[in-house]
Parts: sequence; structure tokens; C-alpha cells
Amino acid sequence: MATKMMADGTSEEIALVEGSVVDSLREVVGGWLEFVYFADGSILVINEEGKLEELPLNAAATWIAHMKKGISSDDCIVGNAVFVSANEARLLD
Repeated sequence: MATKMMADGTSEEIALVEGSVVDSLREVVGGWLEFVYFADGSILVINEEGKLEELPLNAAATWIAHMKKGISSDDCIVGNAVFVSANEARLLD
């Protein structure tokens, strides 16, 4: 399972199905995929052009990225994101 984290503050668990993972993730983030990798093997998937598109701040995803030291303290995550656990990250290889 992965967690879909919407910019409006809502979230829900989603299943990542091998073979359709990339398409599913693109649909959630609304564009090209960018990966924020964490030391524990988990990944945050975001919209690569989110800041260029002026997408809204995603406070929850930003908090996770700061806590896991995936981005600098003066950076933020915008738009919808998907948090993928280390166990599920293998599906993104």
C-alpha cells in the first residue's frame, strides 16, 4: 500500500499494482514524476513541474520530506504526492 496525499490535506491508502504503477502515479500527481528518496528506502512521488505550474502547497508531504531529510528546510512540496513505503518501493524499479 501507498498513501495518496492530496494538496487539500486529505489522504487515502492506495494499492500499487505491478505493471500499471507509473500510470497510476502520474494520474495522482497530475504530470511527470519526480522522486524524493529517503535514507530508509521509502519514496515520495511528486509532480516534477509542480512549482512551475504553481500548484498549491502540500503541507503533509512537505512535513514528511523535512522529517526524513529528503529536502532542505527552506524547500517545500507542492501539488498531490504519493508516499511509498520501502517495502512497496521495489515496484518502482
